[in-house]
Amino acid sequence: MNDPMATSTLITTAYLLRGALLWAVARATVSLFLVLGGGSGVAIPFVMIILVVATVVVLGWIDIRRKHERVLLGNLGVRPLVVSALLAAPAVLGETLLSLGVTTLT
Repeated sequence: MNDPMATSTLITTAYLLRGALLWAVARATVSLFLVLGGGSGVAIPFVMIILVVATVVVLGWIDIRRKHERVLLGNLGVRPLVVSALLAAPAVLGETLLSLGVTTLT
């Protein structure tokens, strides 16, 4: 891994964990409201999945701005698209696994 543009493992891990935490909170909130509304808290429409993933990325960037990490990321050469992908990856993986689980079990 001699690529100077490769993202550090520390940064990758930090933003993947942050994305996973944000996804868990966002998904739990959506599921809670769906259950309170009389629907299924696990199976949600595809459009709502896209909104959950987008919400995770937006909340991640709000957290980055709140912690003043954007300048640091820029100085380290980490592009915004990479950070957005790192924030979205756990949400995409989690939603995919949930959808496959619901499809398999029903």
